Amino acid sequence: MIFKSKRYPDVEIPNVGVYQYVTSNPNKISDDKVIFIDGITDEKVTFGELKRDSKRFAAGLQDKIGFKRHDVLGIFSPNQINYPVVVFGTLAAGGSVTTVNPKNTAGEFASQLIDSGASVIIVHLEYLDTAIKAAKEARIPKSRIFLFGNRAVHGFQPHSSFIGDREAEPVSYSPNEAKTTTAFLCYSSGTTGKQKGVEITHTNAVANMAQISSSGYFSIRNPFFHIYGLVFVINLVTFSGASAVVLPGFNLTTFCQCVHKYKVNFVYAVPPIILALVRSPSVESMSSVEFIFSGAAPLSENLSKDFYNIYKIPIRQGYERENCSSGVLLPNLEVKLLSEDGSGNRYDEPGELCVRGPNIVKGYLNNKEATNAAIDSDGFFHTGDIAVIDRQVAPAELESILLTHPAVGDVAVIPYFSEKELTEYPTACVVLKNEHEKTLRMSKEIQNFVNDKVAPHKKLRGGVLFLDSIPKSDSGKILRRILKDQLKKATSRSRKPLPPKKNRPDSRDWIEKWIVGFTDGAGSFDVKSVGSRLILSFEITQSAQNLRILHYIRREIGCVLPIFNQYPLLTSKYYDYIKFKKALEMLNDSSANTSTIFEVLKDSPGDVDTISSAWNMTTYPFKSTDDVKLVMSRPWLVGFVEAKASFFLKVDSCPEGDRYKHAFHVSQKGNKIVLEGVRSILHIATKILYHEKENIYEITTTNSRAIDNISRFFNYTFKGMKSLEFRIWARSINYKSNLNKLAKSARILTKIQSKFSYNNPF
Repeated sequence: MIFKSKRYPDVEIPNVGVYQYVTSNPNKISDDKVIFIDGITDEKVTFGELKRDSKRFAAGLQDKIGFKRHDVLGIFSPNQINYPVVVFGTLAAGGSVTTVNPKNTAGEFASQLIDSGASVIIVHLEYLDTAIKAAKEARIPKSRIFLFGNRAVHGFQPHSSFIGDREAEPVSYSPNEAKTTTAFLCYSSGTTGKQKGVEITHTNAVANMAQISSSGYFSIRNPFFHIYGLVFVINLVTFSGASAVVLPGFNLTTFCQCVHKYKVNFVYAVPPIILALVRSPSVESMSSVEFIFSGAAPLSENLSKDFYNIYKIPIRQGYERENCSSGVLLPNLEVKLLSEDGSGNRYDEPGELCVRGPNIVKGYLNNKEATNAAIDSDGFFHTGDIAVIDRQVAPAELESILLTHPAVGDVAVIPYFSEKELTEYPTACVVLKNEHEKTLRMSKEIQNFVNDKVAPHKKLRGGVLFLDSIPKSDSGKILRRILKDQLKKATSRSRKPLPPKKNRPDSRDWIEKWIVGFTDGAGSFDVKSVGSRLILSFEITQSAQNLRILHYIRREIGCVLPIFNQYPLLTSKYYDYIKFKKALEMLNDSSANTSTIFEVLKDSPGDVDTISSAWNMTTYPFKSTDDVKLVMSRPWLVGFVEAKASFFLKVDSCPEGDRYKHAFHVSQKGNKIVLEGVRSILHIATKILYHEKENIYEITTTNSRAIDNISRFFNYTFKGMKSLEFRIWARSINYKSNLNKLAKSARILTKIQSKFSYNNPF
């Protein structure tokens, strides 16, 4: 089944070049309208100057270095105000632009230059040395390296030397040429292998602008700030006539000063910026901001709420995240969900998300195999993400059914947002004819009355709320906003208060303990000799499909030593860390050499069975769970389980048919005390098994009481792909009487564990 947007109708996508579309000026932008502002120097570029200098830059490329159609220009620079002129000038000359991360090494830069076929480089002065080395490896002569700015340095000419008096006639494209000609070559991060060049055609980029413009998502207002990825932003800003404040990097003070000075109303940011604003609130400087778009990495629900509580500014997520809504489809986009056997799924059935539309990229440059793997013969891009498409519920339909119940006098249906399922459920606000019937029994009766008559997605899963009256306007229109506030107050009264900040998953204390637990499960400290050199390494390994967790750890870990000094490891890795730390201290001593260090380290304790000294805080065997908690914290256990454990459905075949049992499994090499602690905290009665040959201890439980304890303990705690596995597993606990749903959940869990290399002992 193929899905299209119900909110946005398709729009006409002009098959023209990016430059023609951006400068077509349907919004009647005046030539003196400021489009880009340098947040450091206050230099400004107007719409008229941008068009003029882009055409002059194109003419300079053509006249001075013979730049021609389909040639590729590489940009090696952080964000700056001259970036747009170079981009639009290159496109106007008929070329393609490949943008390079300025943090890349010379080797990485050279690989991109070679793969993209770039023949000319524009570089920021700060990165000139790297560009020279990369150009040499890519066999690009120094005469084709140019600097951003207005002055020559060491014989390298500035990009402004291209800008003379002649204005080139921008290259035009036929509809077919626009669809097939690459405008931008943006390279993947290379986290799953070699970096790949993503070919974005002129039509791809134009379609993206048309889709977003028509959705009302982007408006011509005050300046907005953007700290990353100018290629997308410069197109839309110029086309719409908005203004962008450009900074080369993030500094909290400079950021806040620019937002305040230029009265910014729309901010593009990344989660670390949001976190910095929460840790150092500057409410007054952000008073002009009406909306923030967060992208590039996941933004936690708690951080988003903390930010909103301080600034009262809404944030929209632009990064895919498990267990949440990805929003609605834009115009001209089609989606299908594929099941395991490749067949198309329908509503409410999870499947791989595949997307087709005019903005979907052409493919990977010089990599037909990767292109064919990502884009199928029907033009659908396979994201590799699991998604579910639900359906809209019309309140009037449910209200008409509810009014036929003999006890209902008045009613209104509103959505209730479930934090557990991260979706909206229909909820009935009911005024009874007889107020004395406000009982739980009547609530269930009304709920079942509706549920028996409607499709599954329309059922009153949000329940029934009894009210004395339904708020309405003078014209009789139901005031649903007031009802939503009443529902929110009613549900908040039944919620437990938030735990203290230090015990919450978004607190620094929790995060650092979680990192230690994850390291005990999947990390290592190592000291080894390579020739005369001593190599110290700290590693955490995960499946390539679970890179999200590694990105999270890299972002949060900061300096390693303070974390592991404050929160000791609980497995024998504690002694690996002690050796690591001792070696580091000795390396800082100029009198120590490699052989001396290894001689000292030989006497350090710590084989796989050695118990961490952290356990000296309690007695073993444990007298109570409280004894264990003196050493093993909840965040440590969450991190350890995320790294080591698995949640699955055990299948028992019998004459009456398959029976499914929910199971939890965790293992540990050596260190039985660790699993005894896990067993105690999670209230698992099952005994620990020992495999002598491998020296591995393990616990597997299918006990229903233990399973219930485990499902509650780990709710809303996991950060990587384990959260998807746990969510499917925990949700399936409610399917005990539905064998079909249990079988489907078991298949999905098996697929996840196979894909992400999780262990399933059954």
